[in-house]
Amino acid sequence: MKKRISREELLAHEDLNTWPQVDKTFLSEKEREHFSKREAVIFAYFESKPIKEIIASHGYSKQGIYKMLKRCLATHKDGRKWGFRALIPHIHQVEYLRTAPIRPDHAGKGTAGALSRLLDRNTDIREEIESYLFKQKTENNSVHESRIRYGTIHTHFIKACRAKGIKGDEYPFNTKFMGYRGFHKFLKALEDTKYMETAKARYGKDAYKGLKIGGPEEPLNPADRPYMRVEFDGHNIDIVCTVQILNPFGGYTEVTIDRIWLLLIRDTFSTAVIGYHFSFGREYNQSDVHECFKKALRPWQRRELTVPGLKYPGNAGFPSEKFKELEWATFQEFLYDNAKANISDESTRILVDITGCHVNAGPVAFPQRRALVERFFGLLEENGFHRLPSTKGSNPNDVRRQNPEKQALKYKITSEHIEDLVEILIAEYNGTRSLTTNRSPLERLEYFLNTKPVISKIHENKRDLSMLNRRFVRTVSGNMKKGRRPHITIQNVDYTSDILARSPALIGEKLSIYIDPKDPRYGTAYFSDGTELGVLTAKGIWGRTPHTLEMRQQINREAPAGRLRDNLEKPEIVSDYIKGLSEKSGKSKKAKSDLVRIQKTSKEVEAEYIKNCLKHNTQAEETEPEKIEPEVFNVKALIYY
Repeated sequence: MKKRISREELLAHEDLNTWPQVDKTFLSEKEREHFSKREAVIFAYFESKPIKEIIASHGYSKQGIYKMLKRCLATHKDGRKWGFRALIPHIHQVEYLRTAPIRPDHAGKGTAGALSRLLDRNTDIREEIESYLFKQKTENNSVHESRIRYGTIHTHFIKACRAKGIKGDEYPFNTKFMGYRGFHKFLKALEDTKYMETAKARYGKDAYKGLKIGGPEEPLNPADRPYMRVEFDGHNIDIVCTVQILNPFGGYTEVTIDRIWLLLIRDTFSTAVIGYHFSFGREYNQSDVHECFKKALRPWQRRELTVPGLKYPGNAGFPSEKFKELEWATFQEFLYDNAKANISDESTRILVDITGCHVNAGPVAFPQRRALVERFFGLLEENGFHRLPSTKGSNPNDVRRQNPEKQALKYKITSEHIEDLVEILIAEYNGTRSLTTNRSPLERLEYFLNTKPVISKIHENKRDLSMLNRRFVRTVSGNMKKGRRPHITIQNVDYTSDILARSPALIGEKLSIYIDPKDPRYGTAYFSDGTELGVLTAKGIWGRTPHTLEMRQQINREAPAGRLRDNLEKPEIVSDYIKGLSEKSGKSKKAKSDLVRIQKTSKEVEAEYIKNCLKHNTQAEETEPEKIEPEVFNVKALIYY
């Protein structure tokens, strides 16, 4: 015997205000009258009126009252209770299940529930239909037609029915159109029920990704304070500019480049851009991502603008430049694209260990997760780069695209001009008021900072950001019997120090060393227990000649092929590599991009070196090694132009 519903339990746990409601204006007058009577019974029951009084007042039997209660408490297919929806006249809570024989009349009527009955008895036919509709894999791994038509699926359905031995006087063969109309309604209802699978299989990945926004697959709590969540992404700028590259016969040659990447980090709460980085090349890499991290964490310093007349607006700037509270500030959550350059273990380690934030890597090619930063790139293009004569436009057919290479050379639009323009555009954006909030991103930050919030910052001992460099874990090599002092090897280059060289007991021990990809001549080493060993310097020419890890990797790849000298210790190896790029730059876009990256990175290293010298009140000439081969000076002249 079923247990009767306890009124005490219902009154203790049920709240009629939480039940789904009904808009009675859509009901007919007769339906509205029936619904109101049933609704009054439910209200009377929850007001603790005696059952006999409810029966006498409303004319329903005791069994009828409990039946209405059970219908209201049943679970709807949307996951909630039926609530007052169950009181609507003629509404069905359970799908119709046909039991009577199927005998359609001359008009084709009398087949209600026939298809559901057939599929319930033949589940393999149902599975075959779904495999065609949703492009699911089958046992024979057959390839399904893209966005298959309903009529084609119906043809497969009829073939499956014949294969099951269904007779000609049975459904669907005993109907005029062999059940096509009901079959069409069934497929449409199936699509509505499994809408995510439908979008993915029939309407493309963009529709599928769009439906995931705000759904249970992609939940995101709203950012309610600055630096709670920041968004990162990289964007290829639609512009062509000029740059001077080394001429193998002497001097420089002005050429055009069209591969400039802008990497950017933006605060979700205030929408302020807190840091950015330029990358010149076909693609940005892990080192570029790390440089963007550094620039977002360090207090921002304004550029020395090269464009005459260009200056910062009075209200423009960057958060860490305007507010001392945000100098060296860290963020709690870092949202970025699940791209190869970003998701490396090295990047994750940096974000977690150094900043202490949580990494939230979104799906690959899913810009909707970073809508703010993606929208900002669009504004930057339309309000900045697309207005220049050397723009590439938004696509090859854009009317604004008027031979951008020729325009860049004609108007002398250099890479430095583009960097100046981006600096001013971003700084001006940070100080421009929004039409919706009537506050600029910087004003939003100022308003919040006036409440004296607690802002997490990088500890003073870590502000050199050396831990943001590339990390290598190596085992100390050496052989005292053969006269080989202790050292470690990174990309075919040995590193050592006075301490390590005279510590044979460290042979076989593991060390971690942090190396700046822009200047890998030295790095800071640590023991496996975390204690610091000290600075290790690259041996030979690699410890004296300015270069990058990217250059060294390329030289290592080309040396065995005979395109460069086999002896990597010869001082002219870097010079030969740069000269080779210069010779190929006129024919190869890759060589031209590599050469531009070398020159740009070298200028940054030189500027950082001079800045450090000025900071410590020393002169650059005093820190240069005393004995340097003449070739090193030639290389330096090639790199620093």
